[in-house]
Amino acid sequence: MRVQKPLQDKLVNWICVTTLIIDMFIVKLQNITSDLRKEPARVAQHYQSVGCKRVVVRGAPSLSNTGNQETETQEVAKEPGMQLTAPLKFPEAGIRNKRKRT
Repeated sequence: MRVQKPLQDKLVNWICVTTLIIDMFIVKLQNITSDLRKEPARVAQHYQSVGCKRVVVRGAPSLSNTGNQETETQEVAKEPGMQLTAPLKFPEAGIRNKRKRT
């Protein structure tokens, strides 16, 4: 059974909100895009629709491979992410101009 497009978008938005609550209101896009099997830009659009902003999330220190030894460097991996901030600013909806009746 295929889920209709509006219901699928609503479900993905609910998943986005749930991940924000679980991850203390900041989410790495790479983690959720692999789980949802969607493009990062599309997932970011869903997060923006619930009021999130794009941020750079610091990850764990990266490993550098020199020869046969792997050594931990002081560089911290930076990944794109989404963060829910207050006060919320939602994307502007297309507003139609009402025609004046005379």
